[in-house]
Amino acid sequence: MISETLLKKYAALIVSTGANVQPSQVVELTVSVEQHGFAALIMEACYRAGAKKVNVNWISEDQDRLNLLYADEKVLSEVLPWEEAKFKQMAEDRPCRIFIESDDPDAGAYLQERNLG
Repeated sequence: MISETLLKKYAALIVSTGANVQPSQVVELTVSVEQHGFAALIMEACYRAGAKKVNVNWISEDQDRLNLLYADEKVLSEVLPWEEAKFKQMAEDRPCRIFIESDDPDAGAYLQERNLG
């Protein structure tokens, strides 16, 4: 188990060196729901670096898998009005983006076994 002190240092490194978050900058953080604790540490580091706003985009392999298995293909291919508005706002804000990849390495195999990947 990694100590919280080390995780805080890692979060600060991601924000300061990896993403180079600047004062008054908007940050888009994409992270797995399973990493909610680490996401909070990254958010705090962003605000300490002067970020104006930190938006979190939660991702879930379970949700993705279930959508691919059961949702109608037409629904999956549609861009909803709120999604379009979000991307237009992101284009205007030009946020700093941080993506934390921490998913299950076997998830791709699950989709391939079912001819979904």
